[in-house]
Amino acid sequence: MPSQSLIVRAASCLCVPLVVAATNAYAPPASGAAKLSINSTSQNGRPVRAVAQQAKVIGGRKGYQIFPANDLGMHCGDLDTRISSILPPFSVMHFQVIKQGREPDLLDPRKVSVFYSAASNPRDPVLSKRATARFKNPPQGSRQVYKTHFWETVARGAYDPFYPPGVTPIAPTVTADKGLLVPDLEGPVSTQRCGASDGHPAEHAGRLRSLSQEHAPEGGRARPDLPFFVDFPFGYRVRDVNWFEAAGIPLTTFDDAGRENAYPLVRAQARAKGGQVLATTDVVLPISGEADCQGCHAAKVDGGNGTGIKALNSIATSLDDPLVGQVPTAVSVEYAADINLLKLHDLRHKTRLITGTALDPTKKTAGNKPFAPVVCQVCHYSPALDLAHVGPRGPENDRSRNNPSNGRDQVKNQTMSRIMHYHHGRLRAKGRRLFPQMPSPVGRSARKTQRILAQTCYQCHPGKRTQCLRGAMGSANIVCQDCHGQMEQVGNDFSRNKP
Repeated sequence: MPSQSLIVRAASCLCVPLVVAATNAYAPPASGAAKLSINSTSQNGRPVRAVAQQAKVIGGRKGYQIFPANDLGMHCGDLDTRISSILPPFSVMHFQVIKQGREPDLLDPRKVSVFYSAASNPRDPVLSKRATARFKNPPQGSRQVYKTHFWETVARGAYDPFYPPGVTPIAPTVTADKGLLVPDLEGPVSTQRCGASDGHPAEHAGRLRSLSQEHAPEGGRARPDLPFFVDFPFGYRVRDVNWFEAAGIPLTTFDDAGRENAYPLVRAQARAKGGQVLATTDVVLPISGEADCQGCHAAKVDGGNGTGIKALNSIATSLDDPLVGQVPTAVSVEYAADINLLKLHDLRHKTRLITGTALDPTKKTAGNKPFAPVVCQVCHYSPALDLAHVGPRGPENDRSRNNPSNGRDQVKNQTMSRIMHYHHGRLRAKGRRLFPQMPSPVGRSARKTQRILAQTCYQCHPGKRTQCLRGAMGSANIVCQDCHGQMEQVGNDFSRNKP
């Protein structure tokens, strides 16, 4: 999130850099005891200066209300992306602004503008929590707060395959505190292109304008529809949603003081064309780095259980991280676990993701080839990173003028969901399932539910610290498996017959 205010305006261009406008970067007081938990920047280090939070208008002014909503639920992410990445920092907000009256008026960009900025809560429970040694941030002897290595990973081209060749490299555009480029999906997928669209140029670095897929630019023709994978059998188009959208906000799980806070606040403002604030509402944009592959793939000395490293002759540890001691210990543990995971992938599937590179932990196979960070979805399709809604792409699509693969190899491989859920759900250790089955909810105690949840979904989804399943269903002892089935069922998707 950058340190200046940003309007959420409609845009009809294909690729738009998206950011949160932080109007309230928070610097800890001289005593070092930060009194707020606020995510006003995603860059490493402490904010240079404190900026006052935007004022909150209680109850709306002159009968106006703004309704912001996060549409992703708890966004899963990584603490570290230098080796491999599950998902990038990518939070999404939708906004609707209503003028109250006998017949409520749902306002469009011709009548109102929407802004968003970082916010805080003085009663945030995270303020009373002490960080464990693994999550001490800044680490002992360091003054720099760690947030993410995401932009370093972008600069090395890891996310380029998800865009048409004419757009890449994306590094000059997606720089610090800017999210990934998000396509405008209002037109048919086959006619999308990066660059000019309907006469409005694509935004580039230095012109930070957020995206609303459902409207034309201010003063233009309203486009109220929401397309969703419209070229697929399961696709659809929602008519007349009439909302604003900010997609791709690069929130990370560490706040400005270095605390791990999976529930940061954002303040949404509706403003009249003259700049008057009509209404404000705070909304949570959950983001967690608790995708704990290191539970099985880290060395035992780093707290791993040893299950996912048995086949390796050489095992990376947190001491192999060149930044060990400069970043939280948990980040270095994930760095090493990711190396072990890629080496295991190379052994099992004859790939060369890390084998033959300078980071190969096995001396016999290590080489001088530079290592390139791995984004799993380049080969294993996931709708979460199919931002253009084009489906799996592979070398066989390279003749396509509009949607070539650009380095993706998803067509012949199983999806991300299948390799994670179906594969891991079938694993056994000492004759028993590595991930136990959740019993039927009939007669199942809440204590047993939470114990098995911690051994299954919470191993990878946030998680034992984050506890994202905290809504009405979770309170009623209804958990993931009760609706989605066991892990094998979750992963039993259309790619079951792929290699």
